[in-house]
Amino acid sequence: MTKAPYDFVTATFFFFKAIGRRPGGVLAIAISQIVGYVLIVALMIAAFMPMLSMLIEMEAEGREPSAQQALTAVGSVGLLGLLGVLLAIMFALSIQGAWLRLLTRDEVKGGIPLRFGADELRLFGINIIFIAFWVIAWIAGAIVIAIAGAGGAGLLAAGEGSIWAGLGAGIVWFLVFVALAIAAIWICIKFAAAPAMTVNEQRFRLFESFAATKGIVGWMFLSYLVLVAIILVGATIISVFQQVVVVAGLLGSLGTLQGLEQANPETAQEVFEILGQIFTEPGILAAVILVLLIQVAFQIIVEGLWHGVGAYAAVRHSGGEAAKAEDISAPAGSVGAAPGEG
Repeated sequence: MTKAPYDFVTATFFFFKAIGRRPGGVLAIAISQIVGYVLIVALMIAAFMPMLSMLIEMEAEGREPSAQQALTAVGSVGLLGLLGVLLAIMFALSIQGAWLRLLTRDEVKGGIPLRFGADELRLFGINIIFIAFWVIAWIAGAIVIAIAGAGGAGLLAAGEGSIWAGLGAGIVWFLVFVALAIAAIWICIKFAAAPAMTVNEQRFRLFESFAATKGIVGWMFLSYLVLVAIILVGATIISVFQQVVVVAGLLGSLGTLQGLEQANPETAQEVFEILGQIFTEPGILAAVILVLLIQVAFQIIVEGLWHGVGAYAAVRHSGGEAAKAEDISAPAGSVGAAPGEG
């Protein structure tokens, strides 16, 4: 099967294409993701509240926790932390699976679109392998850098500290760094389609990603480069806007904050009452909600765009509902031959 030429615009903004195809599905996944975040945070706060209350009251009374209380607190924190990590992993995989089903199979599950099934279990395996690869890469990189450092030190010693010896050592370190960076980028792009292929074909796919990205690594790098620039600009704009919103909220609730400034809470209940008064102030509450919504919406867009490039490569390679819907099998006349991989 002859693959279509790489369509740079479609690949880079494949997530926006999905929004255009299935706006209702995108909204359903996004709302489910936001609600999930709220529930997880609420559960964690509720779980840690008893220990937090105990610590606040002890601090106010000037008491130190007993050994038994300390062990109980550490045990509960460890157990709750483990459960929280497991819950967060399951939720993250559910989100990843939902977005990749939309991007590759043009599918959104009915009702609550988040699931934890076969797709998510396969994605868990892919992500575990990626983590293992990163650990191995960091170790290998550290070894190479150490060898390069020893070589550079040898050049300096041989040159008895001359400027040319220092220049040679600097060149060695620079070339090693560039080589490692290029290798890391190349490997990451070659595996970029693996999660999307795993969901699209409903089978575990890893090294098959090499076939999906064959001949288009250069184009994919340019797509990711454009996304990095967009993300940096977007993050800067949102950061400034959020600061304006927070300042406006604080100014709108200045009277309440000034009234609470002299408060001297001595019990956990009083602390929580003060926090409740602060965060139920209309100005502060509106600012917090708006800031969080903007942050989550931006995160969803960033993740969707980043996954979209790999998803495009996956559906371009194997075909699928998303490919048919976008007709990416049609020749992309505006894009020439893909840059070679070297």
